[in-house]
Amino acid sequence: MLARTPIIKPMRGVWAIVFGAALAAAPQDSGLPPELLLLAKVKLHASETLDRLPNYTCIETIERSARMLPAKKFRLSDTLRLEVALVDGTELFAWPGAKKFETRDLRDMVQQGAIGNGDFALFAKSVLQSGAPTYKYQGETSLDGTPAFKWDFRVSVLSSGYHLKIGDQQGMAGFHGSFWADAKTLDLLRLEFEAEDIPTNLDLSRTFSRMDYSRRKIGDSEFLLPIASDLTLVDMRGNEKRNRMTFSDCRQYVGESVLRFDEGPAVEASAPVKTAPLVDLPVGLGLVTALDAAIDLGRASIGDPVRATLTENAKIKRKTIVPKGAVLSGRIVEVQRTAGIPYVTLQFTELEWPDGRSVFTAVLDSTAIYPLWARTGLARSGGSSLSPALRPGGVRLSIPSSSKIGAGLGLFWRMEDSSANR
Repeated sequence: MLARTPIIKPMRGVWAIVFGAALAAAPQDSGLPPELLLLAKVKLHASETLDRLPNYTCIETIERSARMLPAKKFRLSDTLRLEVALVDGTELFAWPGAKKFETRDLRDMVQQGAIGNGDFALFAKSVLQSGAPTYKYQGETSLDGTPAFKWDFRVSVLSSGYHLKIGDQQGMAGFHGSFWADAKTLDLLRLEFEAEDIPTNLDLSRTFSRMDYSRRKIGDSEFLLPIASDLTLVDMRGNEKRNRMTFSDCRQYVGESVLRFDEGPAVEASAPVKTAPLVDLPVGLGLVTALDAAIDLGRASIGDPVRATLTENAKIKRKTIVPKGAVLSGRIVEVQRTAGIPYVTLQFTELEWPDGRSVFTAVLDSTAIYPLWARTGLARSGGSSLSPALRPGGVRLSIPSSSKIGAGLGLFWRMEDSSANR
């Protein structure tokens, strides 16, 4: 697992902006080298562009692939979908459709595979709005057919704030790379870099990142935003992992969601949303549910929301505890396509109905799996099966003979004691 957290040092950033403004205002015959004047103009333009960004959010889709020696081609491991926001200079993450963004570590959300942060906006700030890098002008060039100016840069490990974490091992590294600015508009077009002085305990020989930028409309104005990003990790044996990220559906963040900070209570920009009271469901309560929509294994992504509906009143001693029609909500947490039998794992977390809601701590009832599977009309041929996942509320669906799990798949659950899982 990789976590990247660039640290932007405000005082250095302020110095760089002031110095850049002074250089940009200097007369052309001031005796300063032309490339230094050009760099000052590019950095000043970048600072103005980055500083006027509104609070905004995008959907980030990450395709994660691996190439293990001696293989020559990358194989897609899974796809991950997140909602990422830049709010008051802070990068926040949430699952798509979640009710709030949280400032918890991204590694707490995505606990398997390579993942990183900083691509959304922070690395551009660390390279173009701080005094940490040293620069070398590489002249005029062309990037994908667009005339551009190119610079190389380097940031030492003492100034980088570039944090790498692999499993339980972590350390700081420096980095070096290049950026391209549009020769006409001075807009940032691309930023790429790789780590240097990587700590030996990380079992990494190389990391490489690339970010592409373009102007996109948010509200009535256009802003320079990241549109795609690549991350490649190479271990000491030459095995590679690659993440390809795209950003879509970018829109202004206007406070519909709740931002929760570790230091204090939730902060809401809009009126509080009324929610049904939290109910502790009795241990042993049986719940019969059916998937609301089909799941296409070829398109399924980790983080995608899933829903199921209670198809019968859940009763104890003829008393209805949860009415038919209650909604069970959750997400896809695993997708396996490349090895063995393909499967997806669903994790349901909350059950809601008009008069109540409950944290979902039920487990799949194995004694009822097969009758419910048959009742939905789904064939069990070809080794298709479903089984409980490790955590309450989880189910793993193996589907070697089909690329889809049909809507209406029946799942029978029994509530467990929630205290046993704390």
